[in-house]
Amino acid sequence: MPELPEVETIRRGLASRIVGLIITDIQTNVPKMLQLGDRGLGAVVRTKVKDIRRRAKILILDLENDKSLLIHLKLTGQLIYQDKSGGKIIGGHPIPPLNKPIPNETTHITFTFDNGAFLYFNDLRKFGYVKLVPTSEVETLKVMKEFGPEPFSSEFSLDYFHDSLRKRGRMKIKTLLLDQNFVAGIGNIYANEALYEARISPLRLAVELSAEEVERLYKAVKEVLERGLKMGGASDQTYVNAFGERGRFMETAKVYGKVDQPCPECFGKIKRVEIGGRGTFYCPSCQR
Repeated sequence: MPELPEVETIRRGLASRIVGLIITDIQTNVPKMLQLGDRGLGAVVRTKVKDIRRRAKILILDLENDKSLLIHLKLTGQLIYQDKSGGKIIGGHPIPPLNKPIPNETTHITFTFDNGAFLYFNDLRKFGYVKLVPTSEVETLKVMKEFGPEPFSSEFSLDYFHDSLRKRGRMKIKTLLLDQNFVAGIGNIYANEALYEARISPLRLAVELSAEEVERLYKAVKEVLERGLKMGGASDQTYVNAFGERGRFMETAKVYGKVDQPCPECFGKIKRVEIGGRGTFYCPSCQR
């Protein structure tokens, strides 16, 4: 599923097209995916999109009527913006194939805008959703409270990182990095790469890390996420950015997906293990 760099890349691409447009209609053929509450379409239609923001992996469309639409792509969600001339901006999973005509059998929610454009929400497995909530209540929702701080926010300080590691010290450090309650938006690829950059074994317990290692890892987390944003995300076969392109982060990956390939530093073989049910790649020589 897309993580912070991927969802942020989608947000930036769609913001250049949707902000300022008026929603004239929303239709769905899977009612559970479109949760508009008691007022239904009346709470959304003829309302202008004021802003698009992101919290962890959730897109938030703020409307001018003090309501917000939360969009979660989940496992197989895909957003396609298409203007009246046929031009497209695409983000999410490349399922179905991006060159397939839309709408198609996986199109379950369709937004219509006042400029004649459409925003299609495709989802093969129908786990994604669009939910309407008061803008003032977005941060108090249970799903939002379950997220830790954003890694580029002031709340995600070195002190916070250090203290949180100590509080959850019996967890493997790789597992902890993937815990969205700990910090929002770090996916499996980025956790692998951050641990490699910090030269820390994913098998170690959080409590075992020295103060110097904690600082190295803190800096590495920020560095790999920044690189993910710069490169348009990490595809790993399951993601395209808002322009329908595969993210290029994997071109810079040092260990993820490179089992039995040489480590770029020591030329020893990259090893793969399972930690918490997730494929984990590391260099046993460099990462201690």
